[in-house]
Amino acid sequence: MAFAAGAMIFVVVDEIIPETHGKEYARLVTFGVIIGFVIMMFLDNFIEPILSNLIGPVT
Repeated sequence: MAFAAGAMIFVVVDEIIPETHGKEYARLVTFGVIIGFVIMMFLDNFIEPILSNLIGPVT
């Protein structure tokens, strides 16, 4: 399942948004996407349960 998720992220970043990998910014864009994904996972897995306990279920 993790392999499929990684493949999907690669397809989105590399194929659907091709102008991000132009010229010398390819490595910077790749690291930016990875960092953004890690931040998103952190917020989803750690912040959302805390907010649920404080203000009730988030739908």
